[in-house]
Amino acid sequence: IIIQPSNMEKLLDDIPPLIAGYLPPADVISWSRTCRKLHSKLSLTVVRRPILTSFIRHDRNDNHHYGFQIPVTSHVDTHSILLSMNWRDQGWGNRKGMVMVAAEETAHVDRLGQGHDSFDCSQLNNEEYAVELNIFREPVLIRIEKSQMERERLSSIQRIVFSSGIAPHNLERLSFTFQPKKNESYHLWYVVGGAGDHSLHLSNVTVEALMLDDRARSFGKAHAFLVNSKTIHPWDVTTAPEHRFLSDTSRVILSSARYAFARGLHVLPPTVSIFDWYGISGADLSMKLIKSIDLLQIDWELELSVYM
Repeated sequence: IIIQPSNMEKLLDDIPPLIAGYLPPADVISWSRTCRKLHSKLSLTVVRRPILTSFIRHDRNDNHHYGFQIPVTSHVDTHSILLSMNWRDQGWGNRKGMVMVAAEETAHVDRLGQGHDSFDCSQLNNEEYAVELNIFREPVLIRIEKSQMERERLSSIQRIVFSSGIAPHNLERLSFTFQPKKNESYHLWYVVGGAGDHSLHLSNVTVEALMLDDRARSFGKAHAFLVNSKTIHPWDVTTAPEHRFLSDTSRVILSSARYAFARGLHVLPPTVSIFDWYGISGADLSMKLIKSIDLLQIDWELELSVYM
């Protein structure tokens, strides 16, 4: 699709995001740079944060096990997600470890057993079962212990988004990109491998999202504020005392700004200075930005509670 910059003013506001949804990340970024108006309409924002510093499993079988949910915000449109991690197996012997990412119905999350049953599990034995899914027109065999939680999660899988090769003996970086759909959530599953002292080691697990933000890029600025203030951090990291101080400080200035905006008052200069220290200028401050920060913090606290 070729769109001349001179014709951009004739497009409706919702046309560029629709076109962007059909483009891979590199192309949509290049397209957004063709003219200022398009750059403003798309308001592409990249947010990045580590979600786990270490994820080590020693499950001694060849079954798929549930790992964790990959965070995808619902507050703005997400064009694509880049999930990356360091990974390896036990470093010797047979190589059996692998990971995959599966899409589930959003309605299924946190209400296990109430989602749509994609597979008939009624005729399965008591120990384990196998289900054949299609990924890129190739069958993927999933073996899973028939535990209540994992069985019901498996029953709600809609599609396989990514399936890795076999984990290497030496540490390597594994990265892949997918474009999320509305009404789906995304979950990492893993295989360690049986018949030996197998293990799977993931580290520095990072999520990078390409977002279609608003004109003020409120979501990106809110995300940067929470990361810079150490309010959000990897799920498996205990907050250090100096980080708790920064987090407490951010809560104080958020309360001060929220109070001022709610009453039509000017935000006090000391509060503005602290926001500026966290990367948000006084000109960027708004009630919408404060609400974006609040929503993102609630999302992160929910992620943490689910993972723990």
